[in-house]
Formats: sequence, structure tokens, C-alpha cells
Amino acid sequence: MRYKVTVTRLQVCERFIRAADRDTAAKRVQEELDRPYGHVGTWRTKDTNLDVQECEENLRKAPDPVDEGGPLVMSVKEAAAHLAVSRSVMYELVRTGEIGHLPLGHRKMISRKAIEAFVEANTRNRSGQL
Repeated sequence: MRYKVTVTRLQVCERFIRAADRDTAAKRVQEELDRPYGHVGTWRTKDTNLDVQECEENLRKAPDPVDEGGPLVMSVKEAAAHLAVSRSVMYELVRTGEIGHLPLGHRKMISRKAIEAFVEANTRNRSGQL
């Protein structure tokens, strides 16, 4: 699971500034704080508030099995999910010709039969033979 957490922290820093008046001292400190890596001094945490706002499931749902009632072709992303490989691995299999594909416009579609043929051709028994 993944949780969204908001942290609010109150910090205090004390520093001595040489200046002619209060406004000039405040201006110098503000200029230092406005710099990307400005350093005013050592900060001490006075109070911390932690709020867990939401939770989301980060486990992916397994794709539905490829069955006879399903679509004839699927996207590379869907085919990759069915083989439990990444999209880049699936694109490599398509590029090298290890798995057949159907070009539809700019997309590459993978048929159920191509997935079944790939699995069948690459299934090995305990002795490592095809």
C-alpha cells in the first residue's frame, strides 16, 4: 500500500544580524531566505504535525486470462501484462520477431494465438528441453 502523508513542521532559528535598524535586519534575513541555498543558521524543530490523508492500493490487478471469448488482438501493454513482462521486453520480443504482431496504423497489436505460440515454443520441461 502507498500512503499520502502531509508533514507540517514549525522550526525556529536565531541569528545576530548587523544592521542600522529592525527593517534592514529583517530585509537582510529575508534576502538570505529567498536564495535557493540560503543559510540563516541552525534550525530547531519546535513542533511537528503528521497527517495521513489517504491510502491507495499499489498492487496491480492481474489481467483477465486470455480466453476464447476475449478480444482477438491486444495492445503491446496488454500482451505484456498477460506474459508478466514489461512493455520494453514485449517490444523487444516483437522487434526481434520472437512474437508475431499485427501492425494497425502506428500501433503493434498482438494476437492471442501469437501469445499462445510464443509460450508453447518457449516452454521447457524439467530437463531444460523444449
